[in-house]
Amino acid sequence: TAYELRLDHAAVAKALEELIADDDPPPRHALLEIARHYEAAREPLDAARELVDVAESTFTEGAYREAAGHAAHAVDLLHEALEKPRAQTPDTQRLLARALLYLILGGETGWRAEASNSDGATVLALADEAVRAADATGDATLRANARYATGLVFTAYRSLDDAVVAFEEALAIAREAGDKVDEFAILLRLGHQLDSVDLKRGRDTLEEAHELLKGGALAEHIDASR
Repeated sequence: TAYELRLDHAAVAKALEELIADDDPPPRHALLEIARHYEAAREPLDAARELVDVAESTFTEGAYREAAGHAAHAVDLLHEALEKPRAQTPDTQRLLARALLYLILGGETGWRAEASNSDGATVLALADEAVRAADATGDATLRANARYATGLVFTAYRSLDDAVVAFEEALAIAREAGDKVDEFAILLRLGHQLDSVDLKRGRDTLEEAHELLKGGALAEHIDASR
């Protein structure tokens, strides 16, 4: 029966999870298989969790288009899961925020290419949803990253002033959280954007990023070659 098939798919997914439990990192193809079985078992939240991990893995390797594809699938599954009240938890919102960020950042080349003949309504809505999901978690790093992503979107579809405001909000949150890597990345982007408005402000902002490097604040996170 259909019910028995769903139970079988769930059992296979759990068996595969046990099989790779000690693998670090877990094989990507195994994660995709687990996601497929969970989706067939009508467990969209569990399927999305695996797909977000795959999106993170591919994004880290620079396979941005692939990351965006897996993230988009995860977002669809999370929207389905969130139709049920029991799924409406901070952990689900955290997963949604991560999926949205990989979708926006991984797909940047694509949506920027469409900026000349599109109003950007879809990607602007994604950015807004990412901010709301991140804020629901209370996670400062996610909140900063969501505003950073929003700043990128605003540079393509809104005004430079709007983008600068978003980057400045991201910077303030990253500093409150003590996240030096985020602070550095945001300062770089903000500095280059400010160069188009006020060269002195842009230069001073980039100097702040340089001071983080010189002062060793990133030593634990970024090696000499990076």
